[in-house]
Amino acid sequence: MDTQHHAEYDGDTQYPNSQEHTADLSVAAQLAHMQTMMQQMMQQMDVMTNMTNATQTALEQLQSEVEQTKNSQQAEAGSAGAKSTKAASTAEAVDDDEDKTEDADANKTRMRPLTLGEYSGTKYDGSPAKYEHWVDTIENKLTTHQASATLYDESYYGRNVYNERIPQGAFINSLIRDGEDMQTIVGAYLIQSLSGSILTEVLRMKRQRKDQPVDKRHTLTAYEIFQRVKQEANPTLSRRSRDQVDRRFTRDTLDRGANRTGVDTYVQEKEEQWNYLNRTAGESGEDRISEHMLVSRILSGMEQHHDVARRALETACRENGRYKRDLFKSAIDDQFPKDYSPQDTVMHLNDSPDDAACTHCNKIHRGQCWNDKSQTCENCGVKGHHKKFCPANKDENDEESESKTQKRKEKKMQERAYIQLGKQREQELIQQQQQQQQQQSSLAPDRMFSLRNIQPAPHPPAQPAPTPPAAAPTQKIQEVKLPSGLTVGVPIN
Repeated sequence: MDTQHHAEYDGDTQYPNSQEHTADLSVAAQLAHMQTMMQQMMQQMDVMTNMTNATQTALEQLQSEVEQTKNSQQAEAGSAGAKSTKAASTAEAVDDDEDKTEDADANKTRMRPLTLGEYSGTKYDGSPAKYEHWVDTIENKLTTHQASATLYDESYYGRNVYNERIPQGAFINSLIRDGEDMQTIVGAYLIQSLSGSILTEVLRMKRQRKDQPVDKRHTLTAYEIFQRVKQEANPTLSRRSRDQVDRRFTRDTLDRGANRTGVDTYVQEKEEQWNYLNRTAGESGEDRISEHMLVSRILSGMEQHHDVARRALETACRENGRYKRDLFKSAIDDQFPKDYSPQDTVMHLNDSPDDAACTHCNKIHRGQCWNDKSQTCENCGVKGHHKKFCPANKDENDEESESKTQKRKEKKMQERAYIQLGKQREQELIQQQQQQQQQQSSLAPDRMFSLRNIQPAPHPPAQPAPTPPAAAPTQKIQEVKLPSGLTVGVPIN
């Protein structure tokens, strides 16, 4: 069967499809080409392996020759070689020590990077009233960069990576000559924070220093600028202000009947006074006030009008014999809750009769007087009267008054109607009672005469029941409708 099948295709072509034959030939050619490339690659790898082996052999021979030469030189040197080796070792140790010393010195002079940026706060114009705020702003900024000491110590130039203070020497002197020391950088930041006449004065000092350097320094230090600003701010006035704040800190007390808002305000004022006194305590800080003394002053101000609360707080905020500020704030909620006695509705039952009388109404009261002409009306916004007497309320008050008057009249008429209705009912009851009495008196004789067969004498005609007197012709009757729906006529005089 196979022979017959192949015999059928004998002739011009061996395969029935010429395209398949062409594809087979192409694949065979590619395989042959790839085999040739593999053989070439194997030959190249053999060549490279031989070269590597030869190179390694040459290196081993060279290393062997070097070792032989070194051994021969050591043998020839003898004791002299040993001495020279010892000297070389000593020299190397000295060099190592010097390198370590130089590295340590370099580390000691390495400073933390200082980048203050541009000043973004309110610029100080030299006014004494704004001096403390400016100092607070500058100190807060410099403290975050560990540079606030430059304001109070002219010899401070920062700390190294070991947190050691950098002494003034060759390294600092080179920075001063280049204008890159910490005093110069902080001084430039201070100049940015100034304005007005104080800025003009500092710029004049800057030009003078540039023209006449001092010890190779041609820039102003932060210490010089800060001291100049402090001098221009009138420290005498600042000291006088400190004395005034100190007196208030000692003498101010919590008002009688103060609510929670008043207590918070009182504590906040004490804390602000405490912060101010500590800020102005001097460079050495000899006048600083402790946290214990702050709480003590707050409690002392409560003794006059809030002694019970003061004693409770005194026990709650004490720890190891000293007052703690955080314990005080935690305990104050127990004595003065958040909704404690709203100020507008508190009745001060324990007010002293010795309180001063109001200068406007000559009466003793709390809060602003209604007769105070300096107040502004909360209703119309016009100054000169209280909202209770606001002219804008006149029409509303008139309408309200008229409505109240009408209601009073209606109520009065209803009361008169009830009285009239009661009188009418009284007359009706009297008539019913008289009729019942007449009936009872007429029954007894009739029964008696009937038993004796005697005809009773006729009764005299009954007198008519009295009627209420008629209203005078001159009286007018007004009909009043009661809430029950009845209508009653009420005479009107």
